Amino acid sequence: MSFAKAWSGDWHGRILERVHQHGFETVTQYASERPGVSLLVLAEELGPDDIAAVQIRSLLVEEAIRTRTLPRALRDLFVRELRDSLPEGWKYPLDDASRCEVAGALATWKTELKVEDHLDCFDDESTFKAGQDLLNAELPDGWLPDGPDDPVIVSFVDRCLGRVPS
Repeated sequence: MSFAKAWSGDWHGRILERVHQHGFETVTQYASERPGVSLLVLAEELGPDDIAAVQIRSLLVEEAIRTRTLPRALRDLFVRELRDSLPEGWKYPLDDASRCEVAGALATWKTELKVEDHLDCFDDESTFKAGQDLLNAELPDGWLPDGPDDPVIVSFVDRCLGRVPS
């Protein structure tokens, strides 16, 4: 994929046109039909030569802010990161390699979202504590969230946002 090509012209319009060609009105609807699939794969499906994963993430966040569904979008994006980082699933207790993968998914998710339109909804102390708790969670071997409504993910993101877990 050419980065110059991805960012040239009306990239918003280009992505929405491709989403419409697949029969969806929004990027969120398209992504929702592909739960857990990485943003890189979604970008590749929509345009291997002219769409970047970061553009998909940007539009997902933009749509979530506009529709007031940001917590769900944050959960969805974290599920995609986690599934990409742990293709074999959770290994309890996490070995060093898996621990690094989960920590990397956490760091990537939070860092990329913090720069996204100056998204500052995270409570840094709460996010750190929630991340530590996730790294120490006694989840069954092979566990991976199916989607953004997985109770572990809902609780984790609620805590990152400084909310009492639901």
